[in-house]
Amino acid sequence: MYVITGYYKNGSKEVIEKLNNAVKKYNIKYTGKNIRFMIMDAEYEVGVHHGIVDGIKFYLLDHHEFFDGLYWGITAGEKLRRRIAFARACAEVIVEFNICPHFSFTNDAYAGIFNGIIKCDYYYMKNPNFLRTTFFHIIHNCGWQYFDAYDRFENGFDLFNLFNLPHWLAGDFTDPVFHERLNCMAAGIRFADRVITVSPSYALQIEYASDGMEHILNNVIGISNALGRDYRKKLEKNFKGSGFVENSYTGLIEHIKESEYLCEKIEKNYNEIFKGPDFIKKIENKKRKYIVDRMLKKLLLQYNKGLTVDPDIVLCCMIHRISEQKGFQLLLDASEGIFKNLGFQAIIGGAISSGDRRGEEIARGLYLLSQYYQSQVNVSIGYQDVTIPLLASDLFLMPSMHEPGGISQLEALASGCLVVARATGGLRDTVFPLRTGGSEVTGNGFLFSDFSPWAFYDALERASLFFKDQSSDIIYQSRKNAENSVYFWETPARKYINTIYNLTEKIRIID
Repeated sequence: MYVITGYYKNGSKEVIEKLNNAVKKYNIKYTGKNIRFMIMDAEYEVGVHHGIVDGIKFYLLDHHEFFDGLYWGITAGEKLRRRIAFARACAEVIVEFNICPHFSFTNDAYAGIFNGIIKCDYYYMKNPNFLRTTFFHIIHNCGWQYFDAYDRFENGFDLFNLFNLPHWLAGDFTDPVFHERLNCMAAGIRFADRVITVSPSYALQIEYASDGMEHILNNVIGISNALGRDYRKKLEKNFKGSGFVENSYTGLIEHIKESEYLCEKIEKNYNEIFKGPDFIKKIENKKRKYIVDRMLKKLLLQYNKGLTVDPDIVLCCMIHRISEQKGFQLLLDASEGIFKNLGFQAIIGGAISSGDRRGEEIARGLYLLSQYYQSQVNVSIGYQDVTIPLLASDLFLMPSMHEPGGISQLEALASGCLVVARATGGLRDTVFPLRTGGSEVTGNGFLFSDFSPWAFYDALERASLFFKDQSSDIIYQSRKNAENSVYFWETPARKYINTIYNLTEKIRIID
């Protein structure tokens, strides 16, 4: 397995620091070789760094302009030049280092041009390195096509000139609906031997409707996303390192004792909380320990965020990128029912993509919501660490307009959060309705179909009744259902391997 990517020098401080630390840890070094390619009549030279991480060979591409930062560039010409440079640099690395891949995988829009350049440039088309290659294109989200679709003519200049390919091939690089726009994802799809996406339901969905891409999509393979098996362990490690319990516990207990009603309620149902976090860790009954420990986290989060401290109030969290796609407007439209009628509390937050005007409008609405329901709603704009909310909340909200696969709901389920989600894409492949019968419970969440505030409210009302009517044992079982329903990567990884070998009828030899 080989990975070819940019050696990016700029970006968020955390990401660049992580990249640089990995370069040192795995001894990734300059190979001493540069690869060269042409864009129009200009020749460019890119340095190649190499290292091995857990048996996987990495090649990092180093250039002061093309790999200065991911998705950088202002004009269409600048952005497209970076995409073409990446595609040609990848092709040259494969040739220079004689990789001869059986399979190639390109992702979304940015890398899509690679497939077109290999299959249209005579030099690569006839190169021995690519004679046995089967090309797969992976779609994580059809919406990413908008980030890499450009009007073909910019200030009178034909951007297809940058490809150094015959002009009669330009049609294969254009949008299937808007033929005067170059579309990187469309190129990736057209020149791939097969297309894979991140869930079986999304595979069917995009063949029927995907903003024009349905015209060129057929026989799409759906393989669900997953988490690393150590996700929960990492989450708990982060939680322990945060000092959240130690910093807030004393204040919480003092706050509880100020209310006789609250004190009696907790004494009656969760009296272990008054004996301290260390006592809770020593509870021998695993079920009881789980229930009390999670309740302590919930009360601490309520106290820490300035919400009403009450074990019986349903606490939900909704932390995503703040955009129209994630369904925040449904929360705003149904807010009176959710917070006044149902009495829910919510931890809400996320970052806004640069230039997303609709996201900024939604963020403004969320801020006003927090001002109106100050004891029930906490809103934070910007990057949010989900560790504490996932381990402390009752529900995780994911009312997405569309969701190809989704990782957030898997993270929530792994954390013991029940999920309220719209039955679209990968959400309906991973979230299953809760059903109770006697002392048994199946499912891990609450689904709704219509993208409307009424349908969303109905799902939340069902969730509210579940928490009110069911015993702590049933709620505990439902949380364990959630944790046990998570997909881990070894399952889809096997499916990827079996699928690609079966499709190409290649015999796989395992040492």
